[in-house]
Amino acid sequence: MNFHALASLLLPVDPGGRGVVLEANDHWSFDARGVDADVVIWGRAPSASGMPPAAVTRAALAREWTMQQLRRRPPHPWHVFGLHRLPPSNLQRRYGERARAAILGGALVELIAGHPQVRVIDAAAAAAGGVGPVGGLEAGSGGSMLTGLRMRDGSETILRLGMAGGAADPSKGAEALARLASAGISTVPRPIQSGRTGGARWMLESRLPGARVGRLNDAVLGDVARFCARLPADATPSTAANEDLGRIAAAFPHHAALLETIRSFLRPVLRALPAVPRHGDLWSGNLLVDRDRLTGIVDWDAWHPSGVPGTDLLHLLAVDDALRSGCELGSIWLRAPWRSAAYQRLTAAYWPALDVWPDVATLQAVGVAWWAGYIAHSIACDPGLVSDLRWSRLNVDQVLTSLERMVLI
Repeated sequence: MNFHALASLLLPVDPGGRGVVLEANDHWSFDARGVDADVVIWGRAPSASGMPPAAVTRAALAREWTMQQLRRRPPHPWHVFGLHRLPPSNLQRRYGERARAAILGGALVELIAGHPQVRVIDAAAAAAGGVGPVGGLEAGSGGSMLTGLRMRDGSETILRLGMAGGAADPSKGAEALARLASAGISTVPRPIQSGRTGGARWMLESRLPGARVGRLNDAVLGDVARFCARLPADATPSTAANEDLGRIAAAFPHHAALLETIRSFLRPVLRALPAVPRHGDLWSGNLLVDRDRLTGIVDWDAWHPSGVPGTDLLHLLAVDDALRSGCELGSIWLRAPWRSAAYQRLTAAYWPALDVWPDVATLQAVGVAWWAGYIAHSIACDPGLVSDLRWSRLNVDQVLTSLERMVLI
């Protein structure tokens, strides 16, 4: 999560509003000495799930103590205007993990001097035609923000916004929804309008029925597989994996030569497959269900119009495995989930619908393409992961070591 990009959406839209973003340190200590601003957005992104339990617990206790102090005795001249919890994105809606989310979670605190000013998100909501004040806020990927918005005709919509040109810019998601709507694909939000307010871009989309799924079951999985099989396929080869591997090579130049070899290894295999629209972040938290039936697939910000077939379904199973086991996705990749019985069951009708009959090499290529898409999306949303030695070791280095053995055999 890009904390600064997210927090900037709560700053005054007026450039003369004298607002500043302050990111808390590991100890959650508040220090605004020398800060001359009418609005201070302070806090920190959620902690990484792989941190030692003792360190995470200390940070959570420090977070709660500091926020309590800010509420009771805010530093002059500010007072607390708003406090927003930031649960980890992969835990916030998952049944039975509220305690873990509370410990790992981050927070945004709005401190203002004097009267409230119009924030970037308020101005975007007004520009979109919303009625009434902005209500609850939800953090999205890459530093984006979501909120429900009531329109003048009484309809309920979703407003997404992020800083223009950044990883949280909703323009890509808007493009995805427009393309899917033109192809007659249902079970996705309908794009209504988009625009730019201050330094942020926003998109208004329809609100779908249903609730975020808590736990995957066979009925939901079957609905998702059928949805993916209905996405329009293109006879031209996919370009997503090639682009993803290029982004990874740019971020990890010491692996560039090996990644180019992997590209060459994949090219003839992927050339035989059709290209399909790729969601890019298909996991249980992005599925809406009602009575165990799929009613919507949301959050298309990571989409690619020319993806490798089978990668979204593989991501869905792999993330579910990672959440249950607590493992990083790189470690899940080493288990070769594309060979699992669960993936075979999930794709039993999917591949024939595309007139594809994958052999061992094809499934291996799908696995590599899935990994490349996950890594490329992760570092785009959070560039700090590149310098996170633990994350890089588990998700990049170990996978590439295994791939090096594979391509050299």
